[in-house]
Amino acid sequence: MYLHIGNDLAVAFNDIIAILNLETSSKAATTKDFLKKSNSVANPNFQENDYKSCVVTDRTVYYSTISSGTLFKRATALLK
Repeated sequence: MYLHIGNDLAVAFNDIIAILNLETSSKAATTKDFLKKSNSVANPNFQENDYKSCVVTDRTVYYSTISSGTLFKRATALLK
């Protein structure tokens, strides 16, 4: 199963480690450092402040314009 995370991207549900809210989680220095150093995928059509969340997998961090709450609801629906 795949989770559609917006920006024409879908991520394999089993690969997802975390879904982070960028507004709150990027305030911590450790998280900022992790996101800067990670292999990330972002849509070049959006500005950095357009992203609301990121989906962390073991290989990549995917940035999304969809809120973490909405992504969580979509992920929860896949479990049913």
